[in-house]
Amino acid sequence: MFECRSAQTLLVGLALDDGDRALVERAFHLAGPARAQVHLAHAFAPSAKDGADGVEAQRAALAERFAAHAEELAAAGARGLHVEPGTPHRMLLDLARRIGADLLIVGSGTVADRLIASGWANVLVVQSERPLPAGTPASQSAVSGLFLG
Repeated sequence: MFECRSAQTLLVGLALDDGDRALVERAFHLAGPARAQVHLAHAFAPSAKDGADGVEAQRAALAERFAAHAEELAAAGARGLHVEPGTPHRMLLDLARRIGADLLIVGSGTVADRLIASGWANVLVVQSERPLPAGTPASQSAVSGLFLG
């Protein structure tokens, strides 16, 4: 299994679906021993017909979902919650560069394929059906509310 010994900043790309729980749990599991910072991010596709006000409304709605759990996420080790318009793989690459992420953590699929093809050095693709190793601390339960809505 991959061990996060030198990574100091982890960036988790969220799709806001059922697979997100596995991504976040894996990120906190990896961050624990290294005391790495965990940033959670979600990209959304702005509608051209909505204009700037529509983009801000979408951003605010998604940020509200994160904000409802901000205290629990911070207690679990999250250091950044990012909701930004754009194509997911491009937004994640840009954000990774801005925050100095050492590792991108995403679910399997097109976004993962595009991140890998981009040549980004460290991409961890997590399959949601793979459980964490036995004995993993239950501290990840603090983030579960984010994925119940």
